[in-house]
Amino acid sequence: MRMRREFRAGRLLFWALLIGMPFLVQLTFLSGQFSGLRSRQAIDHAQVARNIARGDGFTTNFIRPLSLVFSAKVEGHPDLLNAPLHPLLLSLAFRVLPPNDNTVVFLSVIFWVASIWIVFFLTRRMFGPKTGALAAAVLMVSLNPMMSSMAGTATMVSMFLMLLLFYLLIGRAYPDGEAEDARRQGLWPMAAIGAVLGLAVLNDYYYVAAVVPVLLFVILATAPHKNWRGAAIVAGGVVIVLLPWMVRNLVVTGNPIFTLAQYDIASHTGIHPGQSVLQHLDPQVAKAAALYPFLWENLRSVLLKVRTGIRPLLESVPMFGGLFIGPLFFASIFVTMQRRAVRSLRRLFYGVVLSFALFMLLGAFSRESLVALEPFAIIFAVGAVSRFIGAVDTDTLARGWRERDWPRMWQPAKKLIVVGVLVLLAAFPVAHYVRLGGARERPSMLKYEYLSMQAPSEGLLMSDSPWLAAWYCDRPSVWLTQAATDYDLVSQRVEPIDVLHFSGSFRADPATAWGNWWQQARLSPAPYKELTHVYAPARGEVVRRRPG
Repeated sequence: MRMRREFRAGRLLFWALLIGMPFLVQLTFLSGQFSGLRSRQAIDHAQVARNIARGDGFTTNFIRPLSLVFSAKVEGHPDLLNAPLHPLLLSLAFRVLPPNDNTVVFLSVIFWVASIWIVFFLTRRMFGPKTGALAAAVLMVSLNPMMSSMAGTATMVSMFLMLLLFYLLIGRAYPDGEAEDARRQGLWPMAAIGAVLGLAVLNDYYYVAAVVPVLLFVILATAPHKNWRGAAIVAGGVVIVLLPWMVRNLVVTGNPIFTLAQYDIASHTGIHPGQSVLQHLDPQVAKAAALYPFLWENLRSVLLKVRTGIRPLLESVPMFGGLFIGPLFFASIFVTMQRRAVRSLRRLFYGVVLSFALFMLLGAFSRESLVALEPFAIIFAVGAVSRFIGAVDTDTLARGWRERDWPRMWQPAKKLIVVGVLVLLAAFPVAHYVRLGGARERPSMLKYEYLSMQAPSEGLLMSDSPWLAAWYCDRPSVWLTQAATDYDLVSQRVEPIDVLHFSGSFRADPATAWGNWWQQARLSPAPYKELTHVYAPARGEVVRRRPG
């Protein structure tokens, strides 16, 4: 009876820790480190979500000049770049909580915590409950996911959806020693896999890279063998989830699969450095820089971009999963997993990573996007370590402690020490970051609130950091065009620019037209006489506005 009570108390303590400890850890981390949104994506999604919450539809105040080629209106300008799921979730949060930086990060933290819970259940299904608890603990103290959750980007939603996808897939995989299992051929489980995969694509377009590996997994690794019917159901689930968004794009642009994300193929090349392709208003540039024309006509530039992107990709490889967990993950590649389903799932993960990396090299490489896949590296690393040391026999350890039987305690205690060291190593980067860090100032919000007060509330604002102006000033803001000629096109085809803002971080190349603009904008008279100097809200900034 006493052992049963102790068992129940232990289970209650475990579930209390699993549910409450992630919130406590993240709250401690945020209290000393969070100082407002810093990510452009998080700020962009937040201002779109605020428009949705107000009933303005999927519209944006951060207007890329290239987007004006497809829709010339400024008020209620449709967002043609961002995937919709994360802004939609944020808009639901904004209906309950204030639309501010804290709410954006709160939603991200919720999905970070939910990911830790799924890691436990997924790893328990793959390796057992004790390994599941260890994997959840390692993820909870890993620096990269914790930093991403603090950034407020869509990464945590992608992490949650990919973990949920793999949890559903392992339930469809062949069990050991069975050739077929009729239970695993149901319609709804496969449809659920397709729906989750479709949501992952709606959260981040780059996750279309996971579609082919998942379909191959369903065909080759689920019952019955060569499960074409299951693959068709999964593909149908993806299409059904994407269909409303495709209809919206068809109504707005006339193309159901249109997105400005296709111009990532031209970005970061010698022809269009950085994301400058989005800062053009020339329809000819829009036509030439689209996915297929640019790929075929500038294949050499694309290959050079891929070769250049391989270096930062390889530099991020050792950190995949964390500074100390990463090497264990790469060592686990050579460890043979005992269960057939786990081996199949690991091959699927390798396929998703390689496909995802290729898509990113062709588009816009970002280490941040890889963070969503780090929990899988942690799962397989911890699974390999657990296989080497064996499961910790906590029952024997507890009996030895009660009876003061030190020889009986030594073997499980030794394994427990190894587990503790692993968790401490995983937590070391977080501790080091906190020790060196500290909350930074929040100049952005204050600066742009001041800009909102000084600049006229009506009229178009052009800025080199329009995502900040769109979020903090809550007004339509056009991205600073690539050249002065594009500025003229905005003024003629859309509406005149009433406020021109150069942030202190703006440093144009003197060889470009805007470099000459920048040099003149600091002086008087202005390069365009209708705009006169108003004030500098911070050191190095320039604001010019139309008189009156």
